[in-house]
Amino acid sequence: MVPVDTRVTIVNQPFKLGWQDGRLWVEVHPALKEDVVEPPTLTDLTRLVVEATRETLVPVDWSAVQRAFGESRGVPVAVSQKQPAVASDT
Repeated sequence: MVPVDTRVTIVNQPFKLGWQDGRLWVEVHPALKEDVVEPPTLTDLTRLVVEATRETLVPVDWSAVQRAFGESRGVPVAVSQKQPAVASDT
């Protein structure tokens, strides 16, 4: 909640991905009416997940990715296991 007359920016970003505590999270929002002609697809989301895990190798729970896409609730969903700690050579 923000005070009345607060300037905000509305972003049409159907997929949001981010890392927290070594886990990849995905947030999927329903397509806007303006996107009805060509709404985002599961393939689009899959490409983003693959790109996000290119340098940080973690097992991806693809059923969680599909579920997040199908539900499109706008709620972050963990789609990977926690990144394993890397042993140091000390």
